Amino acid sequence: MSKLAKKFKNQKIGDVRRELSRAHLIIALLAIVIIVLLVQGAALFSELNTALTAFAIALLAILSIISFVISMTINMLNKK
Repeated sequence: MSKLAKKFKNQKIGDVRRELSRAHLIIALLAIVIIVLLVQGAALFSELNTALTAFAIALLAILSIISFVISMTINMLNKK
């Protein structure tokens, strides 16, 4: 465990910010893909509850927007 702690201690803040930005970008892209899959599923299957599907799509859209904004903000801070 001490080797892992030393490795994290020696990381530069720029590297950590880049990884965090990349993670948020992946979260945003995955949320967009799930939105597309939910839209296709709602169009194909009539037994899906439309209100719950719309609610899930709205929450995923908010998640993707927030993650994308965080990713871009961290990228801008990292370039300064």
